Amino acid sequence: MSLISVIVPVYNRAALFADSLATLLEQAEVTTQIVIVDDGSTEDIASVVKQAEKMHDVSIEYIRQDNAGAAAARNVGAKKAKGEYLIFWDADIIAQPQMLSKMLIALEENKDAIVAYSDFMHGEATMVGQPFSLRALKKRNFITTTSLMRTSAFTSFDTTLKRFQDWDLWLQILHKKTDAVYIPNILFAITSEGQTMSDWLPRWAFWWPFSLFPRFANRVTQYKQAEAVIRKKHGIE
Repeated sequence: MSLISVIVPVYNRAALFADSLATLLEQAEVTTQIVIVDDGSTEDIASVVKQAEKMHDVSIEYIRQDNAGAAAARNVGAKKAKGEYLIFWDADIIAQPQMLSKMLIALEENKDAIVAYSDFMHGEATMVGQPFSLRALKKRNFITTTSLMRTSAFTSFDTTLKRFQDWDLWLQILHKKTDAVYIPNILFAITSEGQTMSDWLPRWAFWWPFSLFPRFANRVTQYKQAEAVIRKKHGIE
């Protein structure tokens, strides 16, 4: 079985991280290299890692760095990757037991694809993807950070970006001569705790007149500004 390098950036929320790590260690029929990058947490992340190692009789690489943000933590972890395949596993991911094996099979059965991605839950919202199209990807991102890729394809996350680091990455590596494979199944959930859910807005929140509502207006503006940065960087009109 091909080795999958799993990079887990974590900043505090130790209890949530422990639950996420448990679902990673319960992945069926895959061989993994696990790299935890503690991004300057004030909570005791190292103890969670040690307990998981003891309970599951595994070895986990633990790196601690000064707080630099998730993108920087992912880049640090990626430098340690030894596997043919690579995935970034955020610390609020709760995965189905067959998640990695299904993504691995998808890539091994589609030799031209360099990324495998799926549907997922974001809090109570079902996030449905679509078959890959570069033209569609240039319009909006539908590939989450937690997608399996061929390690040789990875470049780096742009640490200067405040938002859309994942969209930027996919636009970097999924050019006209590459492909990605879509798995139309919900393979994991992003919990609604912490900051992640607050960053997400339903699509209708961007439509008039909803975009003018005080509840959405500021976040819609921030979204559009960040989107403009990505479009300018990649020359998308």
